Amino acid sequence: MDIELLKQALQIAEVLAGKTDTAQPATQGAGRAVIVRSRDAGVLYGKLDRYEGSTVYLTDARQMWSWTAVEGGTLLDCANHGVKAGKFSTASKAVVVLGACAIIDVTDKAAKTLESAKWA
Repeated sequence: MDIELLKQALQIAEVLAGKTDTAQPATQGAGRAVIVRSRDAGVLYGKLDRYEGSTVYLTDARQMWSWTAVEGGTLLDCANHGVKAGKFSTASKAVVVLGACAIIDVTDKAAKTLESAKWA
């Protein structure tokens, strides 16, 4: 039997038995460029400081109100190929995003276009 599967099964059993804290530990982001989709705050681009469950901590974050990807049209396309147009906010030093439902890594090429996009 796979030892990792066994560990996961034991953790699940502890949670179901109420014997463990279900809070998720923070996962460090190392300042990598990401696009975050959230339930209430919309879409943001920034540098990932860390996340804890669905709470994401960004630095140098910009809200993305609308966008046109260089290729394709989805947020994944923006993260891979960059943007050629859109409506963005000015950058904020730090933003806490509650209710995040996606954290998408951004390529270096795409980051350049997202950082240089004009703000509305």
